[in-house]
Amino acid sequence: MKFGQSAVVAVVLGMTLWSLSNAAGGTAEPWDSVYFIFFYLFACVVSFGLGFVCRKWAWAIGALVVLTMLPVMYVFAPESAPWLMFGLFFSIILSVPAGVASALGSVLRDKVQKEPS
Repeated sequence: MKFGQSAVVAVVLGMTLWSLSNAAGGTAEPWDSVYFIFFYLFACVVSFGLGFVCRKWAWAIGALVVLTMLPVMYVFAPESAPWLMFGLFFSIILSVPAGVASALGSVLRDKVQKEPS
């Protein structure tokens, strides 16, 4: 899958995931939900899967899944706009494990493709 296609899939999956996190927890911000840890772990699993199918920049695709938390937060809680820089900083930190998971998925794909059948 090309990077552009993977990025679109990552954005759609990420925004859906974080919207569901808001809805499940009844909160305006995804990390305020009591179910946040489950959705975050699922985002890392999704990132791993996207890394498996993405050829280049796999780590960025995984990070994008988590970074889509920001637009979801802005849509559900526009009054939190003054805190957007803090949210960006927090989202960047949270996107590192998802980026690593995605990169690991890419490495696993390369290992699987190189093994003889």
